[in-house]
Amino acid sequence: MWPFLLDRTVTINKRMRGTASQVTEILYDVHEWCRLHPFVNKVEQDPDVPHRYKITDRLSGPWHLWEYDNSIHAVFTRQEDERGQGVNVSVTLPQTTVFPKLENQLRVKETETPGIVEVSEVVEMRALFLLLPYIVNKLTSSHRLILDRLAEKIEGANERDADAAE
Repeated sequence: MWPFLLDRTVTINKRMRGTASQVTEILYDVHEWCRLHPFVNKVEQDPDVPHRYKITDRLSGPWHLWEYDNSIHAVFTRQEDERGQGVNVSVTLPQTTVFPKLENQLRVKETETPGIVEVSEVVEMRALFLLLPYIVNKLTSSHRLILDRLAEKIEGANERDADAAE
């Protein structure tokens, strides 16, 4: 469908104080993971397919001219590979004509520095060329915020544990 539909990949990395098991505990808990997202306001697990979720978020249109609720279906699959352990998320959007592909790979791995992990997120998408700048901008800013919130959650828990031990 080129030149109308274009592919893009967005990669976001974040280092934080914690362990891989602390991060995967949140990654594997879809409700907990989605609470970190700035736009998500509802998460429903599919009763027939336990790793499939309907996620509703509140988004603003380009230039904040309007807001709307958008419901997606996402399948979360645990995955471990050379990049670490985590989840793959395959998303089906209602706007398949203009945004037919959204695949997300989240991984965490220990770094060479003890007590520091790196979380990486690779998002592959295909979208209408006119909407691509808006989508990439919205996705990048919100997913950076998600990783910042994840770091705050993990590091805050570690600080509370350290304070309790004293």
